[in-house]
Amino acid sequence: MTRTCKICGASSETAEFYKGVNCRCKECHKKEVRANRAERSEQYRQYEKMRYKRDPQRAAANKAYSLTEAGKAAQSASVKKRNALNPEKRAANLIVGSAVKSGRIMKPEQCNRCGDTPRRRDLHAHHHDYAFPLDVEWICVKCHGVEHHGIAPPPATSNRVRGRYVHRIKSHD
Repeated sequence: MTRTCKICGASSETAEFYKGVNCRCKECHKKEVRANRAERSEQYRQYEKMRYKRDPQRAAANKAYSLTEAGKAAQSASVKKRNALNPEKRAANLIVGSAVKSGRIMKPEQCNRCGDTPRRRDLHAHHHDYAFPLDVEWICVKCHGVEHHGIAPPPATSNRVRGRYVHRIKSHD
């Protein structure tokens, strides 16, 4: 059976057709798909973001890439770019870090907003104004995500119960 493209008029003898797409040739179909994607670019961008966050295979591939030399170089370049674009923010982070190390600021055990007691590294110093670098609010990762993005991160898969580690007791036989 000979197929004919309804857009350019090419027949299946002179052009290729996708299996299941009888009304247009491959080239016309590609043009339609590109035009649709360009027209609805924001919708597709939001969909891809959501899909990326929920796909464990993508997360695993991203983690594997971050362990390669190319991944480490890309991460380093990203950090350098972020620091160059936000020098005030970087300076405030360094000041708070050195103040915590020297003991001028005490890092609390729990989040100031929700009262959760996460791991110490999961308690962030949130600046409301970088002009006052030592004026920080100590909040957990979840509250920090809500503060900046309005969304809570997906639950972590770990052995913690309500923000605390589960300690396993080893039996000595």
